[in-house]
Amino acid sequence: MSDHGKRWPTNTTGGGRAGGLSIWWTSEVSLTCMDTEAHFLDMQVNDRHKGPWRFTGVYGRPGSKDKDKTNSLLKDLSKRWGGPWLVGGDLNQIEGLEEKTGGRRADDVEMSRFTCCFTEAGLNDLSLRGYEFTWENRRGHEGYIEERLDRFLGNDLWILKFPEGRVQHLDQNRSDHRPIACRTEGDEDEKPRWGWSFRFDPFWAKHEECAAIVEDTWKGNLLTDTFGKLSFCQQKREDWSRERFPNFNKQRLKILRAMRSLERLQKTELVLQQLKQLQTKLNDLEDNEEQYWKQQSRAD
Repeated sequence: MSDHGKRWPTNTTGGGRAGGLSIWWTSEVSLTCMDTEAHFLDMQVNDRHKGPWRFTGVYGRPGSKDKDKTNSLLKDLSKRWGGPWLVGGDLNQIEGLEEKTGGRRADDVEMSRFTCCFTEAGLNDLSLRGYEFTWENRRGHEGYIEERLDRFLGNDLWILKFPEGRVQHLDQNRSDHRPIACRTEGDEDEKPRWGWSFRFDPFWAKHEECAAIVEDTWKGNLLTDTFGKLSFCQQKREDWSRERFPNFNKQRLKILRAMRSLERLQKTELVLQQLKQLQTKLNDLEDNEEQYWKQQSRAD
């Protein structure tokens, strides 16, 4: 374990290509492991500002006959702690018909038992902002299914401790599950996520071109004061960086915006085909970006 991150794995195996559960955290966070078993990780978060609270990561059993085992697990875990409690993960169940589109009708009894489990465990579903589904089977139009299988749940004490908490989607990845995040403070949607702001990347300092630009700009503005020279340098470096390095973020944002627009439409065969093409472009972009920086590292 490094000073910058730690992890706990479990022996969870979901079958097939599933890899199980693990929890990662930075050295700024203090966690105490309370219990780990095949389908959950249970820990105490020692928050310097908010006091201790509990987080349980859960992987719900996927088989219809095993769903009650997940419900029983949540009810059992609820009896072990009387403080603020947050639960999150792929629970492999839905609460109502509005959480599924396509495929056969969900079982009413299973949905009812899942909802009753929340009540008995003292948990509240934390609403998901943005697109309502978190999983898709990535099949053609006729067999296409989407469901909200991933979620966060919090008891009353956790919600009182973090009244500004939000659950929202992260950027799409290669998985059939769309990642979600629970933010304990602030409204991330109100903060600008994109846009150009200047940052000096230490990687630039390895390029002789960068040093030459700084030197030429500084010597070429003899009548300008120090702050003026710094401003000129900043502008020249920004122009050089845009030309020298591909703007992967700009390309990624363009693709993600197109995907979000299509997600609001009815999932016709054409829409699904376009989404698949955009996902391929996004995957290729990530591969190209990784390869690009590897080549840059070797070159220097």
